[in-house]
Amino acid sequence: MEISFVSHGPGTGGRRQPFELVRILGTVVAEFVGSVAGRRRLRSALRTQRLRISRLQAMVREREQRVLERERTIVAREQTVIERERQIDALTAIVDGTVPPPCGGPEILRRLPEILRGVDGWCSEAKAAWLVSLILRESCRQIAEIGVFGGRSLLPMALAARSLGMASVLAVEPWDNEVAIRAPTGAQNDAWWARVDMPAVKSRFLRQLVNLGLADVVRLVEGCSAEALRLLGTAKEVGHGRFDLVHIDGSHAPGQALQDVLSWSRLVRPGGIVVLDDIAWDSVGAAVAWLRGHFLTVEEVREADGASYGAYRRPLRRILPAPTASQSNFRSDGPI
Repeated sequence: MEISFVSHGPGTGGRRQPFELVRILGTVVAEFVGSVAGRRRLRSALRTQRLRISRLQAMVREREQRVLERERTIVAREQTVIERERQIDALTAIVDGTVPPPCGGPEILRRLPEILRGVDGWCSEAKAAWLVSLILRESCRQIAEIGVFGGRSLLPMALAARSLGMASVLAVEPWDNEVAIRAPTGAQNDAWWARVDMPAVKSRFLRQLVNLGLADVVRLVEGCSAEALRLLGTAKEVGHGRFDLVHIDGSHAPGQALQDVLSWSRLVRPGGIVVLDDIAWDSVGAAVAWLRGHFLTVEEVREADGASYGAYRRPLRRILPAPTASQSNFRSDGPI
């Protein structure tokens, strides 16, 4: 079959042109094929660009992660630098003589005013000297204090124990206003404990602890008396104590002082000492009576300004009675 094309243009004379249509069709097909190839190239280029963008986004995310890790490392190193600066300041203070360096018993007594300067609390210089002398005389190396507050009694005791060698001092204090008033002691007293700046007191105590080089001697339990007993795991043990001396200066609320004496006296070794603070307070009377009835009174002191405290020795062979039902009903989770 012959395909022809008749031209009606001028000068053609109406002659047939059989290959003209093929040429035109070829041109159309070529343009179509070219456009398809172009579209394919375009899609290929777009895919290539998308892959490049994906790789770049992955690289950006990876670099962002590296930046975050470096920032965390910088923050950690900054904290380390701050801690090192504090240690350097503490050592510089010792070198400059602004705080007492490690010293023996006689020098502790001589430098008590300097040691207690700026330390929060109510322990008098006379009581601090009495505690130091008692520890040195009785060779008390294992000590616990219930109710640290600013450390006016704990710091001199820890220095005295350290001077004997192989010392360990347990310090129990919650530094918590809510805990301090959980067991009421009186409107005026409770109002003071409710508003005192406990974090600031704690911060000053820790600074003094480091300055005196006692960080490796004192073990802190930041909690109430009952929580410390649970941590020790010996609250129910009878007869075998671990401490040479326990200083009880916690809550003076009725019942709580007695509960502390009942619980902590069982953790004193036979022949060891319990020191009770403020023995002239009426609310502490039951605790004092129990100690006088079951321990041997070593000494009771009443200072001219009204401060009072006593030392009581656990008998060598007497087994301490278990708390009675009425005694067991006293709260053991009050402030210390």
